[in-house]
Amino acid sequence: IAYKFWLITICYYIWGVVQVGLKFKLSRKLTQIFTEAGLKSTLGRLPSFVSDKPLDQDTRRMRLKLQGQSFKDFKDVKDRLAGALQVYIDEIEENREKGTIDILYSYSKLSSIYPYYGISDLKKDEFIIGQSRSRVIKASFSSVPHLLVGGQTNGGKSTFLRQFITSLYLNPKNANYTFELIDLKEGLEMQTFQNLPRITVIENIPAAVKALQTHASKTIKERAELFRHNKCKDIDSFLKIPENDRKYPDKISSKIDLGRKIIVIDEASELFMAGAYANAQDIAKAKSSAAKIGSQGRALGIH
Repeated sequence: IAYKFWLITICYYIWGVVQVGLKFKLSRKLTQIFTEAGLKSTLGRLPSFVSDKPLDQDTRRMRLKLQGQSFKDFKDVKDRLAGALQVYIDEIEENREKGTIDILYSYSKLSSIYPYYGISDLKKDEFIIGQSRSRVIKASFSSVPHLLVGGQTNGGKSTFLRQFITSLYLNPKNANYTFELIDLKEGLEMQTFQNLPRITVIENIPAAVKALQTHASKTIKERAELFRHNKCKDIDSFLKIPENDRKYPDKISSKIDLGRKIIVIDEASELFMAGAYANAQDIAKAKSSAAKIGSQGRALGIH
């Protein structure tokens, strides 16, 4: 019995010594990495290692105790940390109350293709931005009223837009949405949505300018007047008023369409920059209308 007890105990002891050794080795490596990355505080202190645990089969979380550093300091040196640690860093998160930083990382590269499902899980006005290893990244029009999608050629901009439109369109909670898709590639990118209810595909500059001007003048003016008449600051507060209690000023019908208007411009540079497709007058009109929608559209449900 004593022999068996000693054998079991010595195994745990050896395991503990190995773990302490690994932690010491990692701490020493991190000290060098943090020093080279410029993460020393004004008092010369470095972040201290707390833990390094798996979140799932692909992702791990390294937790560090801040010693005078800021969240921005880590964001600024994210690429240097990833290179020095020889990992792919997905996210850096701060817990200000505990004074810690979590680095979510993996040894394998993110997949470029993910299965698309779960539209029914999306809330009203919510859409998918992307996916990290740890979670699906979402946003909503209440927090992100307008989007600018940028990237290199063949980087997936149009693919993102199609996914964005599809998830909003198929979500039954958004049944009152209407879409105007400005596709200046002769309608090639948005042909999937041709002839669908609640969707209009616009394929040329004059029609695109007219659509933007209509929303920048008529739609904004009508909705703003209606909300002022009911002492509402935005579309959400107006829709909370019971239908029988809503007040409609003269010339505005009680049947006015108050669904969110989603305007998608693929290849926006062709509409906003002088070139072969648009003349200076069209560009000025398009820019002016888009700027007005950008500044006032959030409260009025035009995105």
